[in-house]
Amino acid sequence: MDYTISDFFHTFSGKVRLVAGMGGLSRRVIDVGILDYELEIGLKDRYLHTNFHEEQLIVTTFLYAKDNPFLISDAVKHLVQKGTSGLVIKNVFRLSIPDSVLRFADSRNFPIFIIESREVYFEEIIYEVNRRRELIADEQYQRNQLALLLSQKLTDEEIVRRVRDICPSCCSEFFALFLMFDANSNISDYQRCYQRFASSQLNRPGNALLPYQTGVFFVCSHESAMPSFDDETIEGILQILSPQKTFGSAGVSSKHLKLEEFPVAAIESTYAAQANVADEKAFQRYDDLGTYQVLFPFCESREMRMFSHKVLGAISDYDAEYGTHLLEALEQFVYQDCNLNTTADNLGLHKNTIRYRLEKIYEITNLDYRSFPDMEQLSLATKIRKISRGVEESRQQNDLALLQ
Repeated sequence: MDYTISDFFHTFSGKVRLVAGMGGLSRRVIDVGILDYELEIGLKDRYLHTNFHEEQLIVTTFLYAKDNPFLISDAVKHLVQKGTSGLVIKNVFRLSIPDSVLRFADSRNFPIFIIESREVYFEEIIYEVNRRRELIADEQYQRNQLALLLSQKLTDEEIVRRVRDICPSCCSEFFALFLMFDANSNISDYQRCYQRFASSQLNRPGNALLPYQTGVFFVCSHESAMPSFDDETIEGILQILSPQKTFGSAGVSSKHLKLEEFPVAAIESTYAAQANVADEKAFQRYDDLGTYQVLFPFCESREMRMFSHKVLGAISDYDAEYGTHLLEALEQFVYQDCNLNTTADNLGLHKNTIRYRLEKIYEITNLDYRSFPDMEQLSLATKIRKISRGVEESRQQNDLALLQ
């Protein structure tokens, strides 16, 4: 990922103030330069054309302009012409920034910041920009940080710090979308996905595309009110990230209002994607998972697996011995909300055939699909089995990816 002006703004939140160029927060920053003497009237002909370059963040005290504030206007126009990303002023001389300069910067979407804190030094800005730029460009670092965020018990402060390292512009209101690639995916799938993200309208301050195991997280965040979160919006995001649907499944988290909940949102989106593996939906929302929300965190526990095997083991054995498809019929019956007609349609069978198979399950297990308590056991056992298979498949895919 690229380090942007917005990332700088969030890195030094509360220490710098944006005075112009709000429309340029998505500008990329590749390094930091210092404006010191280059535009001094007696020296500008020597250094004017050699110093500063595109996508460079410039810091200055405007020492050379302390006796002639109008030189500030020349400097800003020159930096805009050179294609630099923005200007950070440590106004130790309390110079007045002309309104005409601020209006010009606004018209060119050229961000200008004033350092508010006495504790911010140029050396710190240079160090932090370079460090964070390297970190968010390091794919393996991002993977490691996400693994820590999702697997370790961290304090709220530690969570925010780690999130800021991999996504400095991430705002307090956000949701996560997880694209789980299929078994045939490789590292190039992420790279192609990122290229599409980088060249699209999704690549703006607050958003990020982060690699995780055999998939990617798209994080969509906003400082205040988030725009539409409807199905059409999610489908549009998926169309941009993977127009040929090279991913195996997709899941969307709930909306969250605190950055400390970043790990929760990420896990929710992975749960939703895993629950969607056997379905043919474009994506699955965590908010629509129902009892899966309770089952997912504990699906690999000994108690859960034993319960599922106790209920379904005899059915599976019967299928293996007689070549029947009772378990398949039960799974579809559960997935279709216990509706005989839609279950039959999905399997291409007559409704009576589905009824016969469910009654055969009753003979084997003594659990009657027409009894709510019995069907509840069958449903829970089936859902646990589905989740366990999805988790195991995801683990195997991740192991294969690590070997590539």
